[in-house]
Amino acid sequence: MAKAKSAAAPTSDAKASPPTSKTEPRARVRMYRQGLGDCLYVELLRGQQAPFRIMIDCGLVLGAKGATTTMQAVMADLVDTLGSASLDLLVVTHPHWDHVSGFLQAKDDFAKINADAVWLGWPEDPADPLAVKLSSIHAGAETALRASIDKLTALGLNENARQTQSLIDFLGAAPSAGGGTTRDAVKAAAAKVRVPRYCRPADPPVLIPGTEARIFVLGPPRDEAELRQMDPTSRNPETYSLTALDGLYGLAGVFGEGEEDDQRPFNASVTIPLADARQLAFFRNSYAAADVAWRRIDTDWLEDTQNFALLLDRAVNNSSLVLAIELEPGGPVLLFAADAQVGNWLSWLKLRWTIGDRVVTGPDLIARTIVYKVGHHASLNATLRAEGVERMNDLQYAFVPVDAVEAKAKGWGGNIPFAALLEALKRQTAPAGAVLRSDEIWSGTDPAITPSKLAYEVLL
Repeated sequence: MAKAKSAAAPTSDAKASPPTSKTEPRARVRMYRQGLGDCLYVELLRGQQAPFRIMIDCGLVLGAKGATTTMQAVMADLVDTLGSASLDLLVVTHPHWDHVSGFLQAKDDFAKINADAVWLGWPEDPADPLAVKLSSIHAGAETALRASIDKLTALGLNENARQTQSLIDFLGAAPSAGGGTTRDAVKAAAAKVRVPRYCRPADPPVLIPGTEARIFVLGPPRDEAELRQMDPTSRNPETYSLTALDGLYGLAGVFGEGEEDDQRPFNASVTIPLADARQLAFFRNSYAAADVAWRRIDTDWLEDTQNFALLLDRAVNNSSLVLAIELEPGGPVLLFAADAQVGNWLSWLKLRWTIGDRVVTGPDLIARTIVYKVGHHASLNATLRAEGVERMNDLQYAFVPVDAVEAKAKGWGGNIPFAALLEALKRQTAPAGAVLRSDEIWSGTDPAITPSKLAYEVLL
């Protein structure tokens, strides 16, 4: 990859078109091909001046083969690209392992990279009451779900345990596992600066010095109802609420060791463990009798832990920091959606900014998108149809960070990547554009695309 020189930090209308012999290139976008994880590098070009350099996330899903070696190769390439220059902006979209693991797995090379600014979403702001509330709920849910894995395995519910574990993998290793957690990775990135910026959709767009480009913060929303909305249809509403997440504390209570456990109907001192009860004739002939099996709940409730794990995964995804980079006033847009779910997307439709004598809206930015970093590895509910892809009439390139083999191994084969979404992206980018999947070899002839084993790069 080409080397570049340092640039200044950020300060606080035409039809989209690719560069031609008569227009100077405006941007370079690189997607690394490490697998089921995001790592993007963007340069906003400034003619003879050094470009404005942006890094967005750097991770690979927990359990991927050779993950540390892979992420070290990615980070080493970024170090080579930057040379002695700093990143103008490092963006961490949300605390999932497949977006942040590289900050720890490749910590030696990451230590060589300086950043003038670090942006995180407002849910990471320790001074924000709503952020603190969400963090507490998510942490409690994670603790309970990790406890459920051992319980499920002990009860022989191995498939439930496997499916639950595959979803928890997005959260990274347990704190007790050593080697660093997802939170440690986020802290490592934030530590690049004295004070990171916690971004909110109400923030004014940031004008990039030496360019006409502006960065707009689209999400995550501040409205709890929008944060709760995670599924695209009313027929299949997986609109789990924050109170439902709060209820996950009940799982932790059931798995707890203390006698003062308010999640059980009776104090532990006056109960008989089920395993012991089955050894007593009275219980063996009544409660455990075959003809009353239909009346017993036993461990059936534990099977819902898989649904709770899915809920937690999507809740964190929906808190993703989403950025739209407008390359010039009224011009083409680069959309980086992280893992935003439906509620995050829908919140953009209400956004509105006044810049001088023009008004920019969320739907307007979507409509002018020419590069789309496809949300959540092209899963079924991380990209809107009518209000998303079908609005992108100028779409030229869709970047899909995915590994279908890894996704299938983890039990997500039918949803990651989602076939109908891939077909829609192909239609929108046709005839001259491309859908670039990290797990596929691109064999087209577009001179704007530079393919390599490690990354796909597009000059715009």
